[in-house]
Amino acid sequence: AQGAAGAQGAAGAQGAAGAQGAAGAQGAAGAQGAAGAQGAAGAQGAAGSGTQGPQGAPGSQGPAGTGAQGPQGAQGASGSSGVTIVSSSFINVAGNGFQSGVQSCPASAPHIIGGGVSTQGNGNDNVNESFPVTSGTQGWQASVTSIVNNTTHMTIYAICSA
Repeated sequence: AQGAAGAQGAAGAQGAAGAQGAAGAQGAAGAQGAAGAQGAAGAQGAAGSGTQGPQGAPGSQGPAGTGAQGPQGAQGASGSSGVTIVSSSFINVAGNGFQSGVQSCPASAPHIIGGGVSTQGNGNDNVNESFPVTSGTQGWQASVTSIVNNTTHMTIYAICSA
């Protein structure tokens, strides 16, 4: 028969370290950390080499200049010394007839500047033409036709200047 177990003996000295065990499985990802402080500014980059853009629109006109007034111009040629209106005597225009006439400017006012013609009849007269004569002796020319069987009269006016 076996006897009773004796009292436990004192602990022995620690033994040598054993070999390292195999690596365990990777753990779950941790939460994202806080943002870091902004870094220092980088150096300026090299100048660009692109093409120049289109020309801008013109600006608004500037204020008026403040230069001195220019010199007075030369005096112009003198104007006419007066106007003379001359008229012809009544010129008869036979009924259903045609008549033409000219009123010349006098030597004292030889330049034609206007004119006209009037008729004195029953209102059935046609003024065919009324115009200045500018070659030779200047004056006013007109012609009238009476379109009824009554005689009418015309007077030609010339407006002349010296």
